Amino acid sequence: MAYQGRSIDQYRLLHHDEGEPLLRQSWPPTAEGLKRATVEGLEGYPIDVFSYGIQAACGAYHLSAVLDRMGDGVATFKDTGTWKIAESLRRFEQQGLDPTALSIEACHGIGLDVNLRVRINDLHDIFYQENYSRPDLPPKPPREPGWYYMSKHKQEHPELLLGRPGPSPKNREEVEAYAYNYALAPVRERTRAFVAETATNYDLDALTLDFMRWPYLFKREEAYAQRHLMTDYIASLREVVRDAARRRGRPIHFLVRLPDTVEGALRMGIDGKAWLERGLLDLIIIGAGYNAADAPWDEWGDLAARHGVPVLATLRSSGEPPHYPGDPVELYYRKLRAATLRAYQRGAAGLELFNYFYHLPFYQGTVGGSGSGTGFEFTRDLMDRQRLAGLPRTYEVSRQMGLEFVYGHAYFPGHLPCSIGRAEDGLGPTLTLDLPEEVPGDTTVRLWLQLTDLWHEHELEITWNGTVLPFEVEEGWNRYGSRSLGHLELPVPAPLLRRGENRLGLRLLQRPANLDHFITLYHALLHLDFH
Repeated sequence: MAYQGRSIDQYRLLHHDEGEPLLRQSWPPTAEGLKRATVEGLEGYPIDVFSYGIQAACGAYHLSAVLDRMGDGVATFKDTGTWKIAESLRRFEQQGLDPTALSIEACHGIGLDVNLRVRINDLHDIFYQENYSRPDLPPKPPREPGWYYMSKHKQEHPELLLGRPGPSPKNREEVEAYAYNYALAPVRERTRAFVAETATNYDLDALTLDFMRWPYLFKREEAYAQRHLMTDYIASLREVVRDAARRRGRPIHFLVRLPDTVEGALRMGIDGKAWLERGLLDLIIIGAGYNAADAPWDEWGDLAARHGVPVLATLRSSGEPPHYPGDPVELYYRKLRAATLRAYQRGAAGLELFNYFYHLPFYQGTVGGSGSGTGFEFTRDLMDRQRLAGLPRTYEVSRQMGLEFVYGHAYFPGHLPCSIGRAEDGLGPTLTLDLPEEVPGDTTVRLWLQLTDLWHEHELEITWNGTVLPFEVEEGWNRYGSRSLGHLELPVPAPLLRRGENRLGLRLLQRPANLDHFITLYHALLHLDFH
């Protein structure tokens, strides 16, 4: 019997992967080897959907007739990973096999829906475009596979881009030059043809238009004016997917991944409210996952709920503070639990785990940040809300990446790092931390701060919701080698915590006259342990 798929209200946990099964498969490439590489390590966990990115800046990870394919136009590959993916596509085609169809078959075989994701723009070629214009010189440095080179289509049609790409872009304006300009019909038609090809040729259960990989559509000064064009374009893509679903005889859910806020989307040229009012969406995936600590997910949650559309919050792997004195993997899972609980309280029906394929055993001891190769056992905690409520967790004050960061115009701003200047006028910065819960009075609460250049406890006043928190600076503050960086850990009385916005106040009261008149806060964590 043909695979029937889940209804959209059953989507609770999406596991997102890219072309990595082609890299993970055994060699030489075989149908069974690729299917095994796609699902190995996923079975038995509360994952509903395998979300698979099928193209990037270089082209498609499958046998597309619309886009360039991985490896098109490359005379000499500079690493085995890129070569392996491109060579796999060539060999599968010789065998009359399509690798994406094989991955879908494997997922359906273990009861996973498949969501194929189309990147509306991808700019990973900013990292590799210069590298591919000249050969390496020995010795070769160790690195991740560099398969995000610039596609042949971009090189042949620079008139369709937002600017004039140059090597080693240094700011956001130079970065966005690599993006396609959706004000131009040939760009729209190319993506429409790719969406039609994807929806028609594959037994997918959902299709996502990813506007966050990367968040560029139009020239910045034109984006808001182009929002009606983009609404009509999305309506046309929705109809393309519906037509394919009608021909097949079962639904294809139509998803989008959008910036954290409604206003952030408008700055890109996306009128999410109009999309919902016109009934264009089945589900919204929120954000790039950079600011799970305080992004206002309830903006989309409340708006979408009025139209009967569920939302999922994006969570992504994140690095932990350098020199953190505890177990960084345990901290990683504590933060993940806190972010998940917050997502639920802010209206999310579930989660998308972005780039968590690094948890698969294949990546043990390799790239990917905390938790690499440790498996998906943690998903049981995230999907069991009752169990989740009793587990230790850590909230954090969010970190910002600056407006020049490539997502800077489309993500909710963070707090840290934050300069704390001497408070001659009695004022100092106040940071907020969003708690989605009432904290029981017997909870052990610890505030962990990492600062640079703090000299003495009498210099700094720390308050939580207006109450001063006493602390002492340990002897040997300069504990991280030669750097003037250290940390404080302060107990916080649980009754001081409140659901919603909590305020962390910092005032630099005094300072040696011949020392810089400021210090900097780099990380702030709030640990909750329940009894």
